[in-house]
Amino acid sequence: MFYALLGFTLVISLGVSAVVAGLFSSPARSILRGLINTEAATAWTRYLRFMLFIIGIKSGIQMWLLERYVIAPGGGPHVRHEDLTVAKWVLEAYRTAVGTLQGQAAVLTGFFLISLIAMLVIRVAEAFRKNRDSTPA
Repeated sequence: MFYALLGFTLVISLGVSAVVAGLFSSPARSILRGLINTEAATAWTRYLRFMLFIIGIKSGIQMWLLERYVIAPGGGPHVRHEDLTVAKWVLEAYRTAVGTLQGQAAVLTGFFLISLIAMLVIRVAEAFRKNRDSTPA
């Protein structure tokens, strides 16, 4: 039963990751094309998608919480593991979806903050260069 739950949470995490990566792939590519050349933007967009999947799966499947279904508390041979009821399956599905979204939100927040800072630096540098070029020597 544990393996079925692990597979179930993996499928949920992969599905949520695929949806989020698909939704944010185009905006990320547009931002990167504004900052760097087209070929590099494509490569960085792929890397961002990869990060979204890795962080989403890592955040969604919390192994230390799933271990309680395998490792008996107290470690004795006659101690029962926790039973996997329907309510616990639903709870694990919800926890997986929310954990995946939280991890991906952190990645996307970092990406968009760094992109915003890069855009500001580029604009300030361009304004400085334009001001310097227009000033008589």
